[in-house]
Amino acid sequence: SLDTRIRNLQEYEGFTAEKAQEIIEKTDRSRADFVKKYFHKNINDPVDYDVVVNMDRTSLDPAVKIVLTCLRARGFALDEIGGDKRKKR
Repeated sequence: SLDTRIRNLQEYEGFTAEKAQEIIEKTDRSRADFVKKYFHKNINDPVDYDVVVNMDRTSLDPAVKIVLTCLRARGFALDEIGGDKRKKR
């Protein structure tokens, strides 16, 4: 959710809620424009995704494990990686 994303930027980057929301909205628009321009796709169409992880209900380490499991199931050989290396403020 937008609220979770704002809290994450506040916690890890030290932004105010207003600045965090501004950054998120600008980044979302930029990503959507990029995907539309180069892939002719709507970034919000769930049909174009193999897996979606709800980060409101999952912390980073379990989310990484979900993605790695999906990649391995598709035949990718991956080494385990460490946990969340971000520093909280």
